[in-house]
Amino acid sequence: LFPVSINLTRADLFSIDVKKTLKDLCEKYKVPRRLIMIEISDKTYNDVDKEILAMIKDISDAGFPLIIDGFGSGYSSMIMLQAVQPEVITFNMKVLNDEEGHITKAAVILHTVANCVQVMDIPLIVKMVETDEHEQYLKNFGCRYAQGYHYYKPMDVSSLEKIIKVRENVDYSGIKGWLEEANEEPEEPETSVIENSKGKNFFREIVDIRRQVRRKVGAE
Repeated sequence: LFPVSINLTRADLFSIDVKKTLKDLCEKYKVPRRLIMIEISDKTYNDVDKEILAMIKDISDAGFPLIIDGFGSGYSSMIMLQAVQPEVITFNMKVLNDEEGHITKAAVILHTVANCVQVMDIPLIVKMVETDEHEQYLKNFGCRYAQGYHYYKPMDVSSLEKIIKVRENVDYSGIKGWLEEANEEPEEPETSVIENSKGKNFFREIVDIRRQVRRKVGAE
């Protein structure tokens, strides 16, 4: 099984009991909690709300790995880092680009973030990598993980499954070796959480819950 991430919004936190919902679904479908990663964007915690930080920490303490998305975009990122122990931090490449998509002198921000997370032994993923220039810059910088349209555009599950079934396309050690812990035989994984039949039902329920939340807050 491969881990997958779920975006968590302020509306989710204040509309439902997120921790209980995820725990119940994991138990119902026998999905290990460590494979359900919770992605927290700066929009979720940008006002450094103590109540939000407490709820996020509670979810993390329940065994769901956290991803801090868009780290370095403001003061709130540092507050979040003090409050919880994330498994992964992401950085948005667009922070460094000018209007034409070229890297600017603001690249020093990435250096600062990378140095910070390296000291804390937290993996960094750079997002929105869209050009050869971006990729070469990150390679020169020694960045190991990146994502963006330069590699793949959004795709359906069947297309993703075809890609990850080719061994050369996947880092089977995983970030911090999660895959080794999640699979008895990590050399030949057969399915991801999203392709596993129980995993599919898990995410169908997640989608239904998210729709209910959006209706509740008037987003639909």
